[in-house]
Amino acid sequence: MGKEDGYSFEKLKGSDNYKEWAREMTFALRDAGLMSYINGTIRKPVLDETLKDLELIAKKEEAIDTWIQKDDRAVGKLGKMCFKPVQLGFKDHWSAKEAWNFLKERYTSVGWSSKWAVLNRLEEAHYETSNGIADLESSINVVLEDIEEQNITMKEYVTIKVINSLGPGFETYVTVLNEQARKENKLPDLGGLFKSLKEEELRMKDYERLHAIHGPRRGRSNARVACSHCKKTGHTEEDCWPLHPELAPEHLQEKFRARDSSTRIGSMTAGVRRTFIG
Repeated sequence: MGKEDGYSFEKLKGSDNYKEWAREMTFALRDAGLMSYINGTIRKPVLDETLKDLELIAKKEEAIDTWIQKDDRAVGKLGKMCFKPVQLGFKDHWSAKEAWNFLKERYTSVGWSSKWAVLNRLEEAHYETSNGIADLESSINVVLEDIEEQNITMKEYVTIKVINSLGPGFETYVTVLNEQARKENKLPDLGGLFKSLKEEELRMKDYERLHAIHGPRRGRSNARVACSHCKKTGHTEEDCWPLHPELAPEHLQEKFRARDSSTRIGSMTAGVRRTFIG
């Protein structure tokens, strides 16, 4: 298979060209009458040990030999259309179906980012943004093919739906979640995700409640008192600028808010990390 067989598509080199290679290879194998061995439609015959008729036994053995020859031919064609580094992953005892599934599992892009992109495309497919039903159907079918190729499960789909549904206030949390998922190269466990989201929701409510309780106050200087938060003298915890940046002069408020935001992000990161490691 290749130019000598009338096919000119590129050999499989890895994930970068697997999708195009698999499509071209499917047509080539169908043309050679071997796709049924790849998809398992034609199964290897089994010799029934209870058979006594020698003629039937001979026919069965002949059918088994024919199947092995054609299956080996299919494996050989797969191997010929792969670059040597890819060929090294093949096993001598594999059937054509096993070899095909091995290549699909290894070189299909199934990273977290790819899954997120595919499912977002499904979410964004609307009649209003399409040129009619036929166009919408075509867009949906392309995404469904990608979902099947990437082995996306319903749980992963639900996880993406939950993340995409988060309202205002969770933007930083989603960013941290995104970075952690890219690092782990997997989607978070749904149960762990909900646990982390509940903790983040409580943190957000506590943060809002704290700022609602402490309205603007005038700073009071008293050398005898010490702040239990920043450990400095001259004020108490209720008048501490780092703890309550809204009390500070305008030119210092941004500094304290940035420090406060950094602390919250660190807390979010710890919560998001728990969604991956349990």
